[in-house]
Amino acid sequence: WPPLRPGAPSLSSSLVYGSIIAAIWSAHWRYIFDEVPFTVTSVLATVNRTIQYLYDEACLLPHSSP
Repeated sequence: WPPLRPGAPSLSSSLVYGSIIAAIWSAHWRYIFDEVPFTVTSVLATVNRTIQYLYDEACLLPHSSP
């Protein structure tokens, strides 16, 4: 994904897409096993947290490939 500002690390599209798919499946299985309603809001919140975590990790370890 493109960096938000110059010098900021970018995330690979596979990490972003993987985060989205993982959040969708996680919400699905929470619905199946725990009867937690599947909502777009919860999926987006999970995706945002995951991408923020990956971005923070890339900032701490700028030479590693996220």
